[in-house]
Amino acid sequence: MNYESVMKLALERAFYFPSCEVYGDAQAGFWEYGPTGVSVKNKFLELWRRELVRRDRMLEIDGSQIMSKSVFEASGHLGNFADPIIKCKKCGLTFRADKLIAEIANVEIPESADLEDFDKMIQEKILCVQNVKESLMQQKNST
Repeated sequence: MNYESVMKLALERAFYFPSCEVYGDAQAGFWEYGPTGVSVKNKFLELWRRELVRRDRMLEIDGSQIMSKSVFEASGHLGNFADPIIKCKKCGLTFRADKLIAEIANVEIPESADLEDFDKMIQEKILCVQNVKESLMQQKNST
């Protein structure tokens, strides 16, 4: 199962849905939990509280979820961190670039790599994600 099919299934089963989706001017990127999503979220929170907060006698806070750009600039997140995504033009599948390159080309790309490094590796090593994935699955099934 790939990313797109998991996300589609989650939407169909009401794990989450876009906020204010009935309004045409709703802000992109904001989501609401559906009944199943709330249940999963609550179970995860209780596990986190039990295993990390209570066990280690920590204090819990509930901080802001939306922050200004200056916070991420000051922390170095905007300048130093990225998770480039690959979307195959032939088959439409989407993957994290570093993970896919490591799996297919057996090459570890350093965290300091820029987008040009990813593009170069993709051009050299990856033709179609779907074909490569099917090939890898066939290899696993034949062993």
